Amino acid sequence: MTVEEMVSRSGYSRQRLNKLVDAGLSRGVRRKPSGRLEVFDQELAARWCDLLRMRKVDRHQRNIARIEWRDRLKVRRMVIASQTVFNKIAGKALLEATESIRKEITKQSGFFGAGVDGYARDVARRSVKDVLQPTGFQRAQFCLKGRSEATIQARGTLFDFIVSPQQVPEIRSYADIARHYGCTRAAVSAMCKDLPPELLSRSGRTHSVRRMSKPS
Repeated sequence: MTVEEMVSRSGYSRQRLNKLVDAGLSRGVRRKPSGRLEVFDQELAARWCDLLRMRKVDRHQRNIARIEWRDRLKVRRMVIASQTVFNKIAGKALLEATESIRKEITKQSGFFGAGVDGYARDVARRSVKDVLQPTGFQRAQFCLKGRSEATIQARGTLFDFIVSPQQVPEIRSYADIARHYGCTRAAVSAMCKDLPPELLSRSGRTHSVRRMSKPS
C-alpha cells in the first residue's frame, strides 16, 4: 500500500497522515530514516485507514446535525419573538374592540355595568377570533419539535389535517400520514400530544367517519 492509496482510502491528506505518524497515532505505518513514510504491515495499515475514514464520516455527519439544529434553534427563537409581538398586537386589538362595543351598547341601550362589560368582551373576542388564533405561529412551533426533516414535514401535514382537513385531501387518517412519511401510526398519535390545547379535542377520525358514511 502506497501513501497515495492511504490518502485515498482514509480520506485524510498526506500532511494529516504525516502528523498522525509523528504523533505516534499510526498503525502499520512508520517513518524511514530518510523521512518518507513506510507501510510495514499492510493489513494493519488498511484497518487504520478504514478507521480514519469512519471517524471522518461520523464527524461530518455530526457537524451537519449540529448545523441543522442550530438553524432550527434560530427559527424557533424567531417564531417565539414574533409570537410575543403578535400577542401584544392581538391583545391591544381585543381591548380596543371591547371598549368600542361597550361604549356603543351603553350609548344605544342605556345599560352599563359588569354584565355589559362581559357581553362586550365576548362579542369582541368573536369579532377578532381570527386575529387571536395565530395558527401560523402554532404550526411553526409544532413542526420545529421534530428532529429530522421527514418528522418536521409529517408534523406540518398533521397540523394542517387537524386544523382543516380539506387542505390536505390526499390525507384521510393518521395512517395515511404514517405511510406517506415512513413512520408508524403510533408515532403520529404521539405527535398529537404536542398540539396546542385548543386543537387537542379535534381528531382526524371525524374526517374519516364523515368520508365513510353513506348518503341517506
